[in-house]
Amino acid sequence: MEVSNKYIHSLYFMITTLSTVGYGDISAKNPTEKIVCIIAMILGVAAFAYVTSTMTDLVQKYGQDTVKLDSNLKLLT
Repeated sequence: MEVSNKYIHSLYFMITTLSTVGYGDISAKNPTEKIVCIIAMILGVAAFAYVTSTMTDLVQKYGQDTVKLDSNLKLLT
């Protein structure tokens, strides 16, 4: 095995493990497939992180707006 293939294999193993995708029944066999899978896993993790942070931000802003509305209603009554 060439040195570059060893690095690709190591990177594939690391990204697959850290992204919690798992190895499953279908996995990449050659270096080209591994590179494509690495890119796909990184994009998938980035998209998941973006959606999670956006949803968290929306929930947080909703909570702040509710507190402000409650305080304004107390002032009116």
